Amino acid sequence: MPASVYGRLIEPDPSVFAGEDGFRFSHVLIREAVYEGLPKEVCADLHERLADRLRGEPGGEDEVVGHHLEQAFRARSQLGLVGEREWELAREAQA
Repeated sequence: MPASVYGRLIEPDPSVFAGEDGFRFSHVLIREAVYEGLPKEVCADLHERLADRLRGEPGGEDEVVGHHLEQAFRARSQLGLVGEREWELAREAQA
C-alpha cells in the first residue's frame, strides 16, 4: 500500500515508552476493525505482553495493567483455554 494510505489509517502519537515511536489509529472504527480481525490468541498474547511491559515502567498505572490482564484472560477463556496460567492472569488483574 502507498504511504499516503497508511497516513490515513494510523498517525504518529506520543509513546508511553521513552525513546520509542508511538502511533494511533486515525479513527476508532479503524481500530475496532483491526482489533476484531486479530485471532483471539494473538490478542491475548498482546494484552499480556503490554501489561508486563507497563508494569516495568515508572508510573505504570495499576488499573491499566489490570485492564490488559483482564482482556488477556477474557480472550483465552473465549478460546476455552482456562487453566492455571489463565487463572493467574485473572488474580493479577484483580490485584
